[in-house]
Amino acid sequence: MRRFLTLAGVLTALVLFAGPSFGDDEAKAKAKPKRNPEVLFKKLDADNDGKVSKEEFLKLGELGKGKLKDKPKLLDKMFQKLDANNDGFLTLEEFKKIGELRKKKQDIK
Repeated sequence: MRRFLTLAGVLTALVLFAGPSFGDDEAKAKAKPKRNPEVLFKKLDADNDGKVSKEEFLKLGELGKGKLKDKPKLLDKMFQKLDANNDGFLTLEEFKKIGELRKKKQDIK
């Protein structure tokens, strides 16, 4: 349970960094560019191939503050949860699921 809460805390930090809402287009339009999931996805996609590899995803540790910094195991678990088809890459649609993970975490509280 403690690991889940730690992972949930990291997801919360990521969502706060990445943006307030991942499904609401109006909220995304009002969001600051650095908080927009599409902007964060593009920032992580270093080779501009339209997908984020695990190595690229681990860069969140460098972009984030606090709980994300120096937590490669937690970032690895996040990547595994988000990679729905287990192909080793995240599409933008898979990446946007971070918001759903945050909602699940809030529902547990």
